[in-house]
Amino acid sequence: MVTVDLKTGQITEGDMPGRGAAGNLVMQMQLPWHSGRIAGPGGRILICLSGLAVCMLVITGIMIWQRKRQTRQAR
Repeated sequence: MVTVDLKTGQITEGDMPGRGAAGNLVMQMQLPWHSGRIAGPGGRILICLSGLAVCMLVITGIMIWQRKRQTRQAR
């Protein structure tokens, strides 16, 4: 990534992928990791399945909470 001054045409800043401080490396890896591009088609499938697993955990958690709530109200 390169930043260029529009008035002078001088390069004001430049970042090489895979280089820099640990925080910069983490920021550079976020998009490929969260989109699944880091591991190709298999990575995208894995990210998709993990997203579906999170949704299923939310749904089953709500169902369990609702059942417990109903039994407490019945008492």
